[in-house]
Order: sequence, then C-alpha cells, then structure tokens
Amino acid sequence: MSFYLIFRLPVAVAIVVHFSMRFCGINAIMYYSTALFKHANLGNVGPYATIGVGVTLVSTTLVSGSLMDRAGRRTLHLVGLCGTWLCSILLTLTFIFTVNISE
Repeated sequence: MSFYLIFRLPVAVAIVVHFSMRFCGINAIMYYSTALFKHANLGNVGPYATIGVGVTLVSTTLVSGSLMDRAGRRTLHLVGLCGTWLCSILLTLTFIFTVNISE
C-alpha cells in the first residue's frame, strides 16, 4: 500500500474538522466580543460578558471531555455542527427580521 492510501482518511478527517472550526466563527467572536457587547448597548458590562463567554467555553470543554469517552468524537462533532447550523439559521432570521422592523 502506498503512503497516500494509508493516510488519506485521517488527512480528510483533519481537513473537515479544521474547516468546521474555522467556519463556526469562534475566533472572530472572541476577538471582537467586547466590541460586540458594547455595540449591543450593554455599556460597561462588555469586558465582564467576555469573561462570561470564556468561562462558558472552558466549562463546555470540560463537559465535552467527559462525554467524549461515552459518546465518541464523531457524535460530539456532529452534534456541535448541528448546533452551529441551528444558531446560524436563528442569527440569520434575527438579522432579517431586525432589518425589516427598523425600515
């Protein structure tokens, strides 16, 4: 068997996981979180809300670490992707209705 055939599936899985992490937008959310919270008229609560987002990320990481043994990586990744898809749809609908209401 050639080198390419042996590592084809693991490389494909790594690429899919990488793209799904990039498309969820967590890096942009964390980078601009304080500005987003200020833009949402939360006033001076923005830095504390950013800390809350960080605590939420750490706690879900701890929970998913224990669930990984029971449910498996594939199941958790698919559940996460479905949650990301659902939140993206809800966010899109929110933007659509907000624009239509304000016009």
